[in-house]
Amino acid sequence: MRWRQGFVRYDRMITYFSDRLLPGRALRSEGQRLPETIGRAMVGGVATLVGQRLDAGVEDELPALIPQAVQFVLTPYLGAKRAKRVAVGSS
Repeated sequence: MRWRQGFVRYDRMITYFSDRLLPGRALRSEGQRLPETIGRAMVGGVATLVGQRLDAGVEDELPALIPQAVQFVLTPYLGAKRAKRVAVGSS
């Protein structure tokens, strides 16, 4: 049953961070609807990336991945060009 506790914590974390992305859905132009699950998918992708690095013992790689992770998460909301500008800090 320990796995269930772990899953509940993981799900709470995904929900917490994906809820922070909800306002981004309003940034899309009318007629360009994002799936309701987009936030969970983006956060889940980043959580997997972090988990893999931690499991492999290469957590020192994580800071270098921040711009790529930010761009990945923001692309559905802002478009590729704007997301890249935000990710590298030249919004």
